Amino acid sequence: MKTCFQQPYGIVQIGCRYPIVAFRPPLDLTHNDLLKIISIHFSISLDELKGHSRKRKIVDIRRMAMHFLKTIFPTITLKKIGYYFSNMDHSTVIYSLKKFQDLIETEKDYLDQYLCLKAVIDKIISPDLVEN
Repeated sequence: MKTCFQQPYGIVQIGCRYPIVAFRPPLDLTHNDLLKIISIHFSISLDELKGHSRKRKIVDIRRMAMHFLKTIFPTITLKKIGYYFSNMDHSTVIYSLKKFQDLIETEKDYLDQYLCLKAVIDKIISPDLVEN
């Protein structure tokens, strides 16, 4: 297992098929930090993640980002999640979160990508698990 941390971002290989990007755990993770991690992990720009693109790949990643925002920051409102993604309506966020659950249950590749990213985010949230 190779790990390489550079401030603030670095590559972490943890046995997944996909290269995983993470950073040293900050004292407090912000919403924007989380979105940056996700965009770097999937090699897309932050603007693409937050934008209006309707490309399947981007939309699926955006749904995953919404899920992580809602689970990691449980007090965040649907309206605020929508604000981060080009002022989407809260009902669009609800639909995206439901669609995320459907994709997790039906598409193995999507589940694999989610689990790899979740492993990285878990390491960020639990600093004692990060290897230096």
